[in-house]
Amino acid sequence: MNSRDFGDSVLRVSYFLAASAVVGVGYYAWYIFHHGELADKPYVAALQSVEYTGRSNHDANPLLAVNIDGAGTDAVGVPGRDAAATRVWVILNVADSDGDPFVLPQRIALKASCVQLERIVKGREVLPAVRQFLFGGCTVGT
Repeated sequence: MNSRDFGDSVLRVSYFLAASAVVGVGYYAWYIFHHGELADKPYVAALQSVEYTGRSNHDANPLLAVNIDGAGTDAVGVPGRDAAATRVWVILNVADSDGDPFVLPQRIALKASCVQLERIVKGREVLPAVRQFLFGGCTVGT
């Protein structure tokens, strides 16, 4: 192997390492924007928006908000048990990157009858985790 062949080999290895670094950085950037908090941000923002606009509505019944993000995402607002004016908003047809429901505000027990909830979500796409959250916290009765 002469010095020219050795130089060409070093150059090829350098190009390969540079290309690998670019691909690695690109994959990392793609990954962080499609997993975790950054991937969930558009849904959290849409839920915050519907929660903010729904604050003035003091109806004691669950409310349905359709197409909250312009992409077909639906949410339901359910009265909470902590205060008369609190409404817990839950996205029906999208879960977060961990498979859990989007809920705002969190850690507030729901105050709605199972019949009311079934009426409002009937015919809508509701993910199993969301259905379990909603109907696990509802009361049997009217």
